[in-house]
Amino acid sequence: LPYFHMVSCISGSDPFKSIDVSVRGELMSAIFPLIPEHACFGMSAGVSLADFYAVVLPNVPQISEARDLRDPYFLCFQLALERLVARIEELPELRADDTVACYFDRQDEFGPRALRYFNRLKADEANRPWVRRLGSVTFAGKEDLVALQAADVLAWLSNRFMAGTLSTHRRFSLNEYLKMLWQRRTLEHGVVDREALQGQIDQ
Repeated sequence: LPYFHMVSCISGSDPFKSIDVSVRGELMSAIFPLIPEHACFGMSAGVSLADFYAVVLPNVPQISEARDLRDPYFLCFQLALERLVARIEELPELRADDTVACYFDRQDEFGPRALRYFNRLKADEANRPWVRRLGSVTFAGKEDLVALQAADVLAWLSNRFMAGTLSTHRRFSLNEYLKMLWQRRTLEHGVVDREALQGQIDQ
């Protein structure tokens, strides 16, 4: 296989097109435990769209400067960066001047906006001291980096977990796959609730 992609594996498309369902299931059962074994830590972040639309949109003006604040994707983007830096600060081998090189999945729709937002965050160290840890940013395809393939697995399963549809799949044991990722407690998933959203607005 040239790369692993969760949607393609589940649906049997692209490089998985000629691979039988049972073999795809065995493949996922074999490789998913490798993710928490070889990751320092991992995280996924989600937000309830109902809560987001109820709490955030009425309080954020509809102006171009606030466009990203009105987008739940960018809320999760910012919170993930904050959480990433907080976890990095806990690493015992961290040095005072160490920074993080960030790699993002290449997306034509969100990539340019994400880069602009990333650069604005880095320029706001006076209000967000944690951004000093953010170094370079690179956009790449899943076929280029194994880490992006692992992140895709965690994001896809976490999304199904939030939606409550893990147990509804007829062919694959998605609940068991997520347990494989969580078994070593190095990966985490967080949901931004109404209280947290309100706290973001108040800030």
